[in-house]
Amino acid sequence: MVMRYFGSKAGLFAAATDIELGLPVFDGAARSEIAARLVRHFISLWESRLADGALIATLRNAATDERAAAVVRRIFAEQVAAPLKAVLGGSDIERRAALIGSQMLGMALCRYILRIEPLVRATPEQLVAALEPTVRHYLEDPLE
Repeated sequence: MVMRYFGSKAGLFAAATDIELGLPVFDGAARSEIAARLVRHFISLWESRLADGALIATLRNAATDERAAAVVRRIFAEQVAAPLKAVLGGSDIERRAALIGSQMLGMALCRYILRIEPLVRATPEQLVAALEPTVRHYLEDPLE
């Protein structure tokens, strides 16, 4: 996949550094709405054209290549954890964001890379309905 889409690992990392998740703006959103909007956004990213290139290649390589893993961690810290922290605050927001990331990346791995049924045939809205309660728990409920 790397050679097909990017020509080399260096090409992959150049493309991966350009990945922009474009999280929705949560200012003024009720906490109860943030989880569904966040899950819907991530699924729409994976359903978009990005899933055929940089996102899949980066996720595949992150499991075995430290440079790719570092890219995923940087994207996560800058584009997921930081915006959630700005809106939600709290001393445990980084932990909450990491748990949310585990759900989103786990779903992406199982649906788009490993192609596990019935996740593959589920509609995006079915995935939102299934994942939103867990993400809402990570955002709102005590974690202890």
